[in-house]
Amino acid sequence: MRGGSITYDIDIEADLTEAERLILRVRGERIVVQADEAGLSIGKTMKIPGTRKLHLRVVVDNTLQDDYFDQHGVYYSPRTPTPHPDKFLHLDVEGGPVTFSKLRVHQLKSIWRKH
Repeated sequence: MRGGSITYDIDIEADLTEAERLILRVRGERIVVQADEAGLSIGKTMKIPGTRKLHLRVVVDNTLQDDYFDQHGVYYSPRTPTPHPDKFLHLDVEGGPVTFSKLRVHQLKSIWRKH
């Protein structure tokens, strides 16, 4: 997309029973989902204990990135004040295989009409 930012709605459901981590890079930012015997975590504060079944939804627009981690209401919204030049999405898995039951990416359109 020339001349503007690309916005996304990303929805992932996956079984990380055999994997150690899933890494999603969105516009230069890394979201690392760690899987271990305690459960799943993103960073030090976002934790879902007792499961290795991931449900992650990430909505990215021009200035925000909203991360919805699992269905328990864990939510994080880091500010991204300047759009990163990397407009691509990257998905990596480390430590073993991952089974995806859902992997959807939608490019969002602007709500502002062009005249």
